[in-house]
Amino acid sequence: MASPVMAPVPTGPADETVVIRIGPGRDHAAYVIGVVAALLSAGVTAYFLRQHMILGFRDAYADLEISRRAIVGKTVGIAQLGGWLPLPHILEALLAWNWTLYRTGLAGSAISMAAYVASSVLIYKIVTVMTGRRTWPAVAGAAIFMTNPNVLYLQSTPTDELPFYAFTLGAVFALLRWGKTKRATYVLAAGICSMLAMLCRYEAWFLGVLYVACVAIMARRLGLSWRDTRGLALVMALFGFCLSFGGWLIYNWLLVGSPVSFLHGSNSGGGLTAGQQAEMAFHNWPLALKAYGSAVSTNFGLIELGLAVLALVVFLARQRFSAKSLPVIALTLVSLSFIYTLDSGQAPIGTRTVSGGLTDARVGLVALLPAAIVIGYLVGSVPRKTAVPASITAALVVAGLSGASFAHHQIALETEAAQYKAVQSTALATGSYLQNYTQGAILIDATRNEAAASPVLDRTVYSGTRDAHGNVWTRSLNDPAGSGIGVIVMRTTPADQDKVYAALHNAPQLTPYREAYHNADYAVYVLQSTP
Repeated sequence: MASPVMAPVPTGPADETVVIRIGPGRDHAAYVIGVVAALLSAGVTAYFLRQHMILGFRDAYADLEISRRAIVGKTVGIAQLGGWLPLPHILEALLAWNWTLYRTGLAGSAISMAAYVASSVLIYKIVTVMTGRRTWPAVAGAAIFMTNPNVLYLQSTPTDELPFYAFTLGAVFALLRWGKTKRATYVLAAGICSMLAMLCRYEAWFLGVLYVACVAIMARRLGLSWRDTRGLALVMALFGFCLSFGGWLIYNWLLVGSPVSFLHGSNSGGGLTAGQQAEMAFHNWPLALKAYGSAVSTNFGLIELGLAVLALVVFLARQRFSAKSLPVIALTLVSLSFIYTLDSGQAPIGTRTVSGGLTDARVGLVALLPAAIVIGYLVGSVPRKTAVPASITAALVVAGLSGASFAHHQIALETEAAQYKAVQSTALATGSYLQNYTQGAILIDATRNEAAASPVLDRTVYSGTRDAHGNVWTRSLNDPAGSGIGVIVMRTTPADQDKVYAALHNAPQLTPYREAYHNADYAVYVLQSTP
C-alpha cells in the first residue's frame, strides 16, 4: 500500500506569527521624568553648594556626624547611631567616610538627591494608576512635586525627609498595584517599603498602622475571602510595622536600657524641646492645627494650596472611598501625626518667640505628596482633548512660580536654614579654631553643638563614645586629664549651658587646663604642658 502523500503546508503572509503583548508596554515617560528630575537635582544642589547652604539646618550636621561616627572616629559601630532612626544615617555612612563628601555635606545630599528622583517617578506612576494610565495628568502631578522650590532645596541637604518620602510613596504605589492586579507579592513589597520608611521618620509609624487597615479593607472590597484577608493583613502588619517597631524597641533597650528612650531621652523630640514647653502651640489642639496649617501654606504657596484643596474635594467625591483610593487617603492623613507631635511638645513649628523666625517649617512639606497625586488626578478628570493643554499649563505655571522663588530668593526653607546658620556663627567660629589651633582628644557635648564639633569629629569624645572599659564620656567628665582629654569645649550661653559646662565649670578637674579661646557662646580650654 502506497504511503499517503502529505500536502505541503502553505506559507505566506497569512501564516505569520502574531505576537500579543501581555500587560502594559514600557513607559518611556517615566524614564523622561527620572532624567529631568536627576538634572534638576544636580543643578539645584550645585547651586546651593556654591551658596554654602547645603549645611544650613542643624539636623544636617547631626545626621552627617552620626553617619561618620559609625565608621570613622574614636569608637565606631552601630551603637554610634544613638537614639535617632538609623536608615538615613546608614545610607549616608556609605559616603561619609570620605572627608570631602562629609565636610561639604554631599555625602548626605547624594542620598536625598536619589530619593528625590525616585519620589518624582513614583508620583508619576501613582497618578497613572489612579487615572487609567493617562500620561499627561501624571506628568502634571510629578511636576507639582519636582518643581516645588522647598522640595528642591531640601533634596540638596543631608536630612532624612526625602528617603522617607521615597519609601512612603513606594508603599502607596505597591498597594495600588496590588489593588489593580490582586498579586499578593505587591502587599509584601508595600510592607517592605513601609518598614524602611519607619526606619527613617516616626510619622511613618502612623502610616504603617493605616496601611494595615488599608490592606484589610481593600481585600474585602476586592472580593477576597476572610482567610485571605487575614493572611494579607498579617503580612502587612509583620513587615510593614512589627519588624521595625519591635526592632527599634530592642535596639533602644540594648543601647541605653530603656526601650522607649526615643520618646523621653535627651535626644528625643520631647527632650530637645523641653525648654520650649511654654510655646502656645504645645498642648493646645486648635493652635497646633493652626501652626501646622501655617507650615503647609509656607511650603506650598497660595496657588498650589488652592489647587490641592479643590483636587482633594474632587478626588473624594469621585472615588467615594473606593478600594484604590484608600492608600492615597491614608497618605493624606499623615498630617495628623505632625499635629499630634506639635500638640504633645515633640516638635516646634513656627515657634517664633524661641527662634526669632521659622522653625521646622519643613514638616509641612510632606503634605505635598498627596497634593501632587490628587492634583494629577484632577487634571486627569478633565475631558481627554483638554487634558494635554491643562497638564502642560499646570506644569509651566508651577515651574514658573518655582523659578521666580529662586530668582527672588523667596524659598521658605532656605530662609529658615539661613536664619539658623546666622545663629550658629559662634559655633562655626569655635569649630574653625578647634580645627586649626588644637590637638588631641576633644571633650564636647554633641547635642546642639554639632556645628562646632563637625570639623574635628574624629577627635571628639561625646555622650555616645564607648570602649571596652565602658563609657568614655562619663570617665572624661569625671577626670578629663586622666582620660587623655587635650581640649575641653563648653557652651557658655546664659540659661543654655551644656553638660560639659555643668560638670566642669569652676570644677577642680579644670585646674590642669587653661582657657585658650572664647566667644559669646563658647569657651575652649586646652591642657597645659607639663613643666
